Amino acid sequence: MKILKSKFRALFSSFYASFTNFSLIDMSMRLLSEFVSNALGYLLPAYVTYSKIQAGAKDSYNRLLVFWIVMACFSVLELFGDMLISWLPLYYESKICFIVWLSLPGTRGADKLYDRVISPYLNEYEEHIDAHAEIFSQVNLHI
Repeated sequence: MKILKSKFRALFSSFYASFTNFSLIDMSMRLLSEFVSNALGYLLPAYVTYSKIQAGAKDSYNRLLVFWIVMACFSVLELFGDMLISWLPLYYESKICFIVWLSLPGTRGADKLYDRVISPYLNEYEEHIDAHAEIFSQVNLHI
């Protein structure tokens, strides 16, 4: 019985050490992925927006506004995506690739997503959204 206990302890200890190492690596990769996606999705575009405003490049304001609308929608959807599908392999890497696709001027990903998905949806429900925004503004939330 003592031999069985000692083998079980050794097996459990090895499993626990492996699980702990995997958890630390997984947590580190998630933190790194979150940092990279936030830097690419928010920090870099915020600096580009700042630069365009400082330069007075009003011709690029429309593209920047489209990008920020798309990122706002993505951020809301991402809250649910992180809870539901973040366990999938390569989820964070795919998220980074998606943000890069949205951000790069050559791909115009934000423009495509806005034109094909977000703008038609907002056009369809604009009156409904405005009515609710009016209710919130009367509650003194200043939307």
